[in-house]
Amino acid sequence: MNMSVGAAIAVLAVSLAVVAGSVAAIVSMISSLRKPGDERRRAIVQGVSATTLVFAIAILMLASVWKVVCVFALDRSFGGINPISTLAIVAVFYLEVHRYKKKFGD
Repeated sequence: MNMSVGAAIAVLAVSLAVVAGSVAAIVSMISSLRKPGDERRRAIVQGVSATTLVFAIAILMLASVWKVVCVFALDRSFGGINPISTLAIVAVFYLEVHRYKKKFGD
């Protein structure tokens, strides 16, 4: 498939934006975990971290089920889980839950 130069540049720009956003989300998640704070902030971070852990476990369980389906039912190989994309998804989820809990205190 021949792609025009403009289309290739657009794909590259979108890919770089996604990578930059993922890195920013990961760095933001790590920095928010490292900040000291008062009792309310610690409670928010603990709740968000617990919710994020459940989300991460769910992602890994779904990937494991998909691996079994690929290997046994579809007779295909499974390439594995990309750790960077998984970490980026978990970081975005963490930041969204953290923003929600900080805003509403729930």
